[in-house]
Amino acid sequence: MVVESPKRKDVAHDTSPAIISSHAFVPRAEWWSLCKICGLAQAAHAETTMTGREHIGYYSDDNPEEDD
Repeated sequence: MVVESPKRKDVAHDTSPAIISSHAFVPRAEWWSLCKICGLAQAAHAETTMTGREHIGYYSDDNPEEDD
């Protein structure tokens, strides 16, 4: 018995340049928020002011409110 696998569709990648090149992306508050200047997402900008470590935070395993 021969089983034919379906042909995969070609994936179209967007290779167009960023639509915003007049200013760098500046987040409103958190790293995932929209731009403070224009309100668009980071992907719409050619440059960013973020360093790449804004989403990393340290949460301690110690809870000073809970003493055993």
